[in-house]
Amino acid sequence: MKKSIPENLKVFSIIAAMVISSRIVIFLLAYCGLLFYRNQSPGFFPSLQNLWDRWDSNHYLYIAQHGYTSVPDKSPLIVFAPLFPSLIQLLHYIISNVFLCSLIVSNTFLIIAAITLYKLAAMDYDKNTALRCVKYLLIYPFSFFLNISFSESTFLAFFLLSVYAMRRKLWVIASLVAFLTVLARPNSGIFLLIILIVECFLEKPRSKDLLQKATVAVSVVVGYSCYLLLNKIVLGDWVAFLKFEKINWYHHYIFFISNIQSMFNQLRIKEPSYRITLLFPQIVTFFTVGLLSIIGLWRIRLSYSLYLISFLLATYSISWLISGERYLATAFPLFLILGIISRHAWLDFILTFISTILLAFYVLSFTYGSVTM
Repeated sequence: MKKSIPENLKVFSIIAAMVISSRIVIFLLAYCGLLFYRNQSPGFFPSLQNLWDRWDSNHYLYIAQHGYTSVPDKSPLIVFAPLFPSLIQLLHYIISNVFLCSLIVSNTFLIIAAITLYKLAAMDYDKNTALRCVKYLLIYPFSFFLNISFSESTFLAFFLLSVYAMRRKLWVIASLVAFLTVLARPNSGIFLLIILIVECFLEKPRSKDLLQKATVAVSVVVGYSCYLLLNKIVLGDWVAFLKFEKINWYHHYIFFISNIQSMFNQLRIKEPSYRITLLFPQIVTFFTVGLLSIIGLWRIRLSYSLYLISFLLATYSISWLISGERYLATAFPLFLILGIISRHAWLDFILTFISTILLAFYVLSFTYGSVTM
C-alpha cells in the first residue's frame, strides 16, 4: 500500500504537468501570433482576455457577474447551463477579475478530467495506453476550448467522474456527481443514462444493485428538473430555453444526414475562411469520429461505444450546427479509442503530428476572429 501512493502521485503529477504545459504552449502560441501577425506587444497577461474572450465566453462571464435575468436582450442566456458560471461566481468572491476566475475554473477541471480519464482507461488497459488517451485529449484540434471561458472542461470532468464512480460502484458519489453533470450541460448530461443502462444489462445485477443504480438515474432526472425550474423561476416558462435555442441560435433537431448534406451544400457558396474554419472541420470530424466509433465497437466497452455513437448522431442532428467539433471534445470514448489504436509507434507519431498541427492552426484561427466556435 505504501508503494502505490507515491506511484499514484507520480502519475497524477505527470498528467497535471502535461495539462499545464500544453495549455501554456497554447496561450503562448496565440500571443506570438499577436506579436507577429498584428505587430502588437501589449504584454502576455493583458492580451489574454482580448485573444480568448469571444463567442460564448461573453455569455458565461455575464451570467457569472449578473446572474440570469428576464431583461429582453439578456433573457436568451437561459440556454447556457448554470454550473460553470456559478463556479466562476464563487471564485469571484475571492478574485476580482472574473475572466481570470473563468480560466482558473476551466483549467482546474481540465486537470481533474485528464486525471479521471487516465484512471478510467487504466481500469481496462495498461498505463502507457492510458497516458496516450490523455495525450490525445490534450492535442485534440479543438481542445483549446477546454482551457478557456467555456463550459466544456467542467462538463467533461463531472461526466468522467460520474462514469468512474459508477465503474467503482460508488453509487452515492456517482449520484451526486451525475446531478452536477446535468447542471453543467443538461442536454448532454442525460447521456449518462446510456452508459448506466447498458452496464446494467451487461452485469445482470441483483435487485439491491439495481436500486443503487437507480439513484444515479434519479439524480440525472432531478438535475434536469432543476434546470427546468430555473427556466420557470426566471422567465415563467419551464422550457423557455427551447424557444431561445430556436429563435436566437436557430437550433432544432433534424435528421443528421440532412444536416451533413446541408454542410456540403454550403461548401459551394460560403467564403473560403468559413469553409476552412467551420464547415470543413465539422464534416471531417463527423466522418472521422464515425469511423472511430465503429472501430470502438470491438476495442472499448459497449456502453462507451453506444454513448459515443449516440452523442455523435445527436450532436449532428442540431440544425445550424456551428460547434460540432467543439462538443465532441467532451466525448471521452473518442480519446480511449485513439489511445488504443496508437499502440504502434509509427501510427502514434502520425496521429500526434496531424492533431498537433491542426490544434495550432485552429488556436490561431479562433484567437484572430475566424468563425471557429
